[in-house]
Amino acid sequence: MDLEGPLRAQTSLKVERSPTLWEAETEVEPFLALLGEMIALGLGRGNELADLTLNVSNVVVERDEDDEEVEWIPDGEYVAISVRGAGAWDDDTWRAGQGPTAGPLSNVGPAADAAGAVYAYTRDLVSEGSVTVFLPRVLEPR
Repeated sequence: MDLEGPLRAQTSLKVERSPTLWEAETEVEPFLALLGEMIALGLGRGNELADLTLNVSNVVVERDEDDEEVEWIPDGEYVAISVRGAGAWDDDTWRAGQGPTAGPLSNVGPAADAAGAVYAYTRDLVSEGSVTVFLPRVLEPR
């Protein structure tokens, strides 16, 4: 899916993005449902919509024997979608096939699964936090 249109439609959010974005292996409706859950998580931390930042980045994951987190994310190329804002964000992780979590990703996890994501996490960065989801890159653009 080409993310240009959905990113342009997010006029109420601050949007940060790579100059050249990869296409994500997802469909419009599941992606928008996932984005909605991610935004709802940010709003649930006491933010106004205009205070949230949507970031979209190209990410390459390669195995690193010293990094325990890499085992959660299969090697590959991904489009990472993040929503960041103020407030207290508890740490939580989800990966495809795991089912919903009982933490902050309880609603994001099922939406991520439906959108074809492989990994999601929230993190608390003291005065702010974020939720990030990894969608596989389309290797052959449509």
